[in-house]
Amino acid sequence: MLCRVCNHNNSLWKRFSLNFDRDVYLACDKCGGELINKDAMSIHIIITTGIFGFFMVAKTFYDISEIYNFILIVIVPSLYFYLFLPQQKKH
Repeated sequence: MLCRVCNHNNSLWKRFSLNFDRDVYLACDKCGGELINKDAMSIHIIITTGIFGFFMVAKTFYDISEIYNFILIVIVPSLYFYLFLPQQKKH
């Protein structure tokens, strides 16, 4: 993730340290600037919940194994949530 304040390139693993309890959800390693677009987070959470709900409904119609069930219902929405976080845009 590229910081819009100092242009520091933060690692991909930095996304997994998201904390909603602080004012800055995801801080830059170098300057402490916000990396997440807070205005787009509500839409992102709604889309993630929709993906989760879609797979929950699809599970009722298709009989699949427990491993695939876990992957579709837990892993896929979690990966979407963390990998496609809305980033701050350069002004």
